[in-house]
Amino acid sequence: MRSNDKILLVFGMQNDYVKDRGIISKIEERVKWYEENQYPYYFTQDTYFSPSFCQIHTDGWKFVNELEKYTLKNNVVKTFDSLANLFWGDVIISSYSTVELCGLYTDINVVSNALVLRAKNPNTKFIVCSELCQGTSTEKHDSALDILESNGIEVILRRDI
Repeated sequence: MRSNDKILLVFGMQNDYVKDRGIISKIEERVKWYEENQYPYYFTQDTYFSPSFCQIHTDGWKFVNELEKYTLKNNVVKTFDSLANLFWGDVIISSYSTVELCGLYTDINVVSNALVLRAKNPNTKFIVCSELCQGTSTEKHDSALDILESNGIEVILRRDI
């Protein structure tokens, strides 16, 4: 792995989160680029106690099939809430010059983690690619991107990465 240059954080790629499967190939392409260029990447695996959403060991809790192979490398942050893992536990965000975030949902997981991580690591560059995220609705996705930009997080298009 390259040291301390950049890291990718991928949110919500579990079966219960993914409603529009079109994002999966885009996320896979980005993760593959990180892997081929020997940059680290991490996935979150949320666990909720709701009987209908991301309940541990159910199909909905598992990663989508297309991305599962990328989660077998000791690179999964298992969480009830990503922030409850105290700023990503052993993943020392401040040691990276650039942190890229993507996944589901822009208006929940991506924005909340980006804002907390940004506040905790003010000297780190944070990037969110708008095309590698989906919100719970188009309007909420767009609003979350506005919030990210207004808080010093760079929002880019896929062609710019």
